[in-house]
Amino acid sequence: MAGRGLTASPKSRGSLKVRWFRRAVPWGTVYLNCDERHPQRFKIGFTQRKTTDRRKELARGLEKRLLIVQTIQMPHAYSLESRCLESAKQLAERDFAKSSEWFVLGDGFTLDDVARAMLDDARRLRREARWKLAWPSCGRIAVFDSGWRKDGLCPSRKYNLT
Repeated sequence: MAGRGLTASPKSRGSLKVRWFRRAVPWGTVYLNCDERHPQRFKIGFTQRKTTDRRKELARGLEKRLLIVQTIQMPHAYSLESRCLESAKQLAERDFAKSSEWFVLGDGFTLDDVARAMLDDARRLRREARWKLAWPSCGRIAVFDSGWRKDGLCPSRKYNLT
């Protein structure tokens, strides 16, 4: 009885690079969250759990609610997160007061720009994985867009990225 549960291996996050012929890759979710009070401050992250559970953990240190703007669930999601963080550097500056995955939008950019860049990164990653024969046969990119924007609320949507 002693030692039970201690030897269980944690969930695999996967690799930062898409490797050749690796179709059995872990799935995950890359999320875009923002602080309701300061919508120019946002976070891009990765989880293999429910995004709402992860949001609750992150919101503990905030005075207001942390909002989910968009999530992308797919294979190779850990690799997608690193690509999204790189893309976000072009649209925003890192907010090291919180952590390295928090950003503050630059002048002239919106959360829509960040969400669009994440979708573009997901498409490029899928194309690369297919080229390297590493995309699972049942692989898909599931997107949830909450519809929340600074200027108002649009209808939320769930869809598969084509």
